[in-house]
Amino acid sequence: MFFIVSDTDGIAGKMLFTGCRQTGNVQWTHISLMGFAALVIVGVALVVFVVKVVWALLPAAIVAAVVFIFTASMWWAGVAFLAVIVLSMLAKLVR
Repeated sequence: MFFIVSDTDGIAGKMLFTGCRQTGNVQWTHISLMGFAALVIVGVALVVFVVKVVWALLPAAIVAAVVFIFTASMWWAGVAFLAVIVLSMLAKLVR
């Protein structure tokens, strides 16, 4: 519960319950604070998910880059990339 002091409410200097916190011209309600917290949690979870996916694809990308440097063929680089992805997924399933 938040309280604000206002001189324009007819009772000068008294604490009035409003259910929201006012900062400057911005009024934050409990629902907007919970929504903000939920969006921050979703954003952090999304960043963690993206980092995990990139970290999982990094070995395959390195192998594909090495294959591309040696063969100059996108086809073989793609095959190497998919092979490493499939092998890493199978290794995770077996564990």
